[in-house]
Amino acid sequence: MAHVDGSAVACIRTESDTYFSKYSALPSYLHLLKGDNKRKINKEEIEEIHVGHPKQKDKVLNTVYSALIECLELDDVHYKHLTSPSRQLADKQVMLRQYRSFPDKPWEVARLLKEGLEIKHFKGIPGFYLQEEKYWTIAGSKGILIPFRNHYNEIVGFQYRIDNPQNVVEVKVNRPGLKARIIEQPDLVQVSFDGEIILEEEIKSNKTWTTIVHENGVKGWVRVVKGNRYFWLSSAKKPEGTGSGNPAPIHVAVPTSKLKEWKEGVSLKARTVWLSEGPLKCAKRSTITA
Repeated sequence: MAHVDGSAVACIRTESDTYFSKYSALPSYLHLLKGDNKRKINKEEIEEIHVGHPKQKDKVLNTVYSALIECLELDDVHYKHLTSPSRQLADKQVMLRQYRSFPDKPWEVARLLKEGLEIKHFKGIPGFYLQEEKYWTIAGSKGILIPFRNHYNEIVGFQYRIDNPQNVVEVKVNRPGLKARIIEQPDLVQVSFDGEIILEEEIKSNKTWTTIVHENGVKGWVRVVKGNRYFWLSSAKKPEGTGSGNPAPIHVAVPTSKLKEWKEGVSLKARTVWLSEGPLKCAKRSTITA
């Protein structure tokens, strides 16, 4: 993310002393740019990027996603996480908010949905894509599917919390040109400087920074950390797929007692609206503040 005048950028890969979004599912760091380093953006020259098919209308998304929920179950390990002391969700909340586990055989679920809904394809439905030009399936990894409801109580998207996030490399740059990536999970790191590979070794996942020295100069520091745990259900860049954005779903969380009575297609009225992040956190807070 870049400021319109090019004087600042927010990056999720390269650290700085200042957080831009510290407690987000995607923590990012603020970098101030000066002089020739400024990257001013001409909005008129930026073309809107569409990855895959445009999203279907909310009512269509709700039809498919509601049917998807009916085809899925919630694994015991995910139920225990949601009702654990860290989440503190009650059985009633878990049931009404319709949390589910990502399926072991997503292609089977897609086939059942296609037959049950009597549709020819899933074009425009984020998460679905055509595998090997033969059959529809769902993109994702094992974890908890979290429905996103709009202001009409329509399910218009999902995030999913993966069980085992992969490791990623964080980089603090001392000299421009330093890059690092994991070439083999969990901790085999490749470091390059100005395109030249200068290091390949195992760096254990912890909070300790490894100093990168090359040609008698400190180029920067790297460390291995756990990657992101939350992702949008999206099939962008996959065959016949659809991205989750344009626009990204906004989740409307209401108290469980209200959710039970909330009829689909009816917009609720409220005197106070709280803005927050994280659909699971919102589920808990909406109950506390009811």
